[in-house]
Amino acid sequence: MVFVPAARPPQHYERVQEWTLESAADVSRVRTEIADCAAGTGDWDPDVPEVLDRLVLVCSELASNALIHARPPVCVGLETSPSRFLVDVSDDVLSTSPVLEHRPDDGDGGLGLTLTSALASSSGWYVSGGRKHVWATFIKRAAVPVGTVPQGDAGGR
Repeated sequence: MVFVPAARPPQHYERVQEWTLESAADVSRVRTEIADCAAGTGDWDPDVPEVLDRLVLVCSELASNALIHARPPVCVGLETSPSRFLVDVSDDVLSTSPVLEHRPDDGDGGLGLTLTSALASSSGWYVSGGRKHVWATFIKRAAVPVGTVPQGDAGGR
């Protein structure tokens, strides 16, 4: 069993939008709306559309995980900094820690956090205000290699 790193996300993000999800039906709506909100910021590289594809997939996986393993409401937030997007998904079940599953052959799902780890430039989780938050960041521009943290974009929240 591999646990997701317990860490707060980098600082200096501005909230773009927040959604409250009550059921799995809300995940589809949020997928569309988060893509539109991120694209609407205008400060990402349109020549690298996979940035938004990755953000939407990870948001969908994290929100679905929270709805399956916790109880509604699940909150999803989109934040932005000059070089990155941040997706934050929270629920109120504090008794479990996020775990990376590696079950490629069983077809029963359970790979949401593994996908997050593979597709995001950084990720982690923390508890605040009675909620467990799982977060992931995405580099906006192809010129910034995955795994690097631009000056002023690191640190705890």
